[in-house]
Amino acid sequence: MQTKLSIKNYVNENSFQWLIVACCLCIFLGFVTARAVASIGMISLIVAALLYNGPAETIRQYLKRKEMLVLFLFFGIVFFSGLYSADKAEWLTWVRIKLPFIALPLAFAGIIKLSRTKFIAILYGFVAIMLLSSVVVLSNYFLNYAEINDSFLRGHAIPIPFKHSHISHIRFTLMIAFAFFCCWYMAEKQFYLLHKNERWVLFICMVYFFAALHILSVRSSLLALYMGVFVLLVRLIIIKKSIAIGALSLILLTAAPYLAVKYIPSFKNKYEYMRYDYFTYKSGEVKNLSDGIRVVSMKG
Repeated sequence: MQTKLSIKNYVNENSFQWLIVACCLCIFLGFVTARAVASIGMISLIVAALLYNGPAETIRQYLKRKEMLVLFLFFGIVFFSGLYSADKAEWLTWVRIKLPFIALPLAFAGIIKLSRTKFIAILYGFVAIMLLSSVVVLSNYFLNYAEINDSFLRGHAIPIPFKHSHISHIRFTLMIAFAFFCCWYMAEKQFYLLHKNERWVLFICMVYFFAALHILSVRSSLLALYMGVFVLLVRLIIIKKSIAIGALSLILLTAAPYLAVKYIPSFKNKYEYMRYDYFTYKSGEVKNLSDGIRVVSMKG
């Protein structure tokens, strides 16, 4: 149902879908450049969706889709916690942070189903941005190779040289892990923009992202990577009946951490720091070490 505020009759659907692609790419680019860029992309996406279908129809679609309403919980829990919060300034800060859990679902509820080409373009755009940004991070790592490797032994994280984005090393590497699975998904579904030989490009990107995550050595992203790959390989064995390939891949997946400890200095130093932290805590000392402090805080 259209309203008078809808511009659907005046805008070419193909052009509108490419606008959605551009907004999404702007958001992705903002992750590694500046928050303002991501905000511009997000606001543009919301405005485009509201104008295309009209506010009333967009909200109606939002309320009809249960998966959209589930995301509201991430905002709602924080919002309603303000009723019991004494620090209203801090509460408002967290409400602002959680606003995308309302804004983006509302935008996507008003967007018609994207064509396969546009959907692939969004995935390729995300992969390309994470590929280029990870090259910048790894270049900085290799330019300061000895210093950064030594910092891992003191519990420091990999430097992320994107000052204006304020992105943490955890979020950045989790996005790299997601880019890895985007490549896996497109290769499996045979989603290509131009030619089927793109599948080899996707495989090369997967190998690169897998290696990059081990060099960057952030535990959250490595856990996400290994758990995701494990589930996909089990699925390959059970559903696709590719027992030989799946079993061999599981063996290689199991061997990967041992090879990383032996051949990747940053990963080895991260592992050594974890062992030192663990045994220090077990001996009854905390020494302000990262994992020991977290355990003490949780037991607190």
